Amino acid sequence: MATTLSTEVTFDATVSNTGKSILLEVTSDFGGTSLTWDAPDTAGLVKIVDPVGGASAPFYNNTDTSAPDITVSTKTAANTDVTVATDDITITSHGYYTGQPVIYYLNSGTVISGLTDLTCYYVIVVDSNTIKLATTRANAIAGTQIDLTSAPTGTYSFIYISGSLSLPVDSDLNYYKGDYDISVYLYDTGATTVQEYRTQHIPLNYTTPAITLTNSYSVITPIFLKSVDDTTYLYDNVTPTISRDFTLYYPQNYGSYNVTTKTLSTSGFYGGSPATHGLKLISTLTYTFTKAYYSDATGVLVPWYMNDIVTKNDEINVYSNVSGCDIYCCLKTLEEKVEAAKNTPRFAALVEKQARATALARLIQQAYECNKSEDVNDYKTELNRITGCSGCDDCGDSVTQVVGIGTLPVVTKKGFVTLTSTVSSYTFTALAGQDFTQGDFIPIVEGEDAECIAGYTITFNAITGTISYGTSIFSGSKIGYRLIR
Repeated sequence: MATTLSTEVTFDATVSNTGKSILLEVTSDFGGTSLTWDAPDTAGLVKIVDPVGGASAPFYNNTDTSAPDITVSTKTAANTDVTVATDDITITSHGYYTGQPVIYYLNSGTVISGLTDLTCYYVIVVDSNTIKLATTRANAIAGTQIDLTSAPTGTYSFIYISGSLSLPVDSDLNYYKGDYDISVYLYDTGATTVQEYRTQHIPLNYTTPAITLTNSYSVITPIFLKSVDDTTYLYDNVTPTISRDFTLYYPQNYGSYNVTTKTLSTSGFYGGSPATHGLKLISTLTYTFTKAYYSDATGVLVPWYMNDIVTKNDEINVYSNVSGCDIYCCLKTLEEKVEAAKNTPRFAALVEKQARATALARLIQQAYECNKSEDVNDYKTELNRITGCSGCDDCGDSVTQVVGIGTLPVVTKKGFVTLTSTVSSYTFTALAGQDFTQGDFIPIVEGEDAECIAGYTITFNAITGTISYGTSIFSGSKIGYRLIR
């Protein structure tokens, strides 16, 4: 069997960290001097030299041409499947991914103007039935397509030549870290004794990043449960492309949601006190490393790729039997008792209780504003004990909004500014584009509810976040807003 080193043999190597495998995709052009057979007739064998066995005892070395590691998949299209105006090519249910290498092969007629027969291109997926082509994988990912200037005649095919093999693993089922030499031997299925090969050297030392989630919640308006991915995914100075799936999977009866897109509504918060909420993050990572090289061209770096999927589960106990309305009702009840006890022996004791209850109410409000909702329940229990009140009968069913879970901006509950000039309207950027309505907040002027001041006709622009007061607010005045829902 004749094996010949050929620089025309090129391939992409992609390691799956979760699958403990390596995908080899041929990126060769078949119009050269050594790869002279038709691309659809290609097959290949693979040899893997791992860091443990070394060259003397390779982990894998297939020499059986009747059972090739590298095989061909073909998709055929016609001249009518090219849309020159948009550079689109229609292939029903193509199954490709963006960045996938394919060899363009002319079956009959003339080529698509802009492409060259027997040349490797890279797919840009438009939809499940439509693709564009790029000259490099980087261009495909960037969406930079080739300009197709005229449709072909006849038919043509896209040839995908690939194979996937397992990597050697230790007793803990982790692949061995270190330097690998991956050799691909290509041959014509009609002449298997003549093989063209090349070896790619890959330094495989990747470690899965440890996932860090920062979770926060509030049980008073605006109600939210938020989880932010604070993980450092940078590895070997390479930042991967990342797709994330956040899911809220507790409590029962509320189902599971991809909460990067869904807004939930609830009365109060889910469940009792405390309610257990679960968060699940699945991040899919794709790294592009550039420290591989072909062993016959040491020093000329080529990219190789790492795919990884990391999962993180968190559970949060949320104390949810608290509302600002309940606090108001209890204080109101105590105030009525104090008023009724004037000129009686009970008055002094009730005034003392009222002072303590008022102090607790301030602590509760501060806990809300500082995102210390976990402290609220203790303060509320003590407030209920002092006042002998468990809340209002008509407070518990008001619907409030869960702002979200995921990589969302912090909700600004209030904002104030001292005017430097006289205005009739003011734009609060924190209110812009948040789907707030005028009933979601109280506009404030000089510490008063602006809508309670005679002569003020308040309007609100939800797109810009602009509050219009219907009258002039003078320079030096303090204006602001406080979210109530």
